[in-house]
Amino acid sequence: MVWVCKNCNYVFMRVTEPDRCPDCGKQYIVQATKEEEAAFFKSLEEVKKEEW
Repeated sequence: MVWVCKNCNYVFMRVTEPDRCPDCGKQYIVQATKEEEAAFFKSLEEVKKEEW
């Protein structure tokens, strides 16, 4: 699942629901919307292409 911190806008993947943001440590975590999730995976694909 993809999660978003509403405090710092950090987007990350985690299998289980996180209790804190791995970036800022706040507890303002929500599941990403479909749009946020799509943007996250698009960014991952772009990074993968750049590494090759």
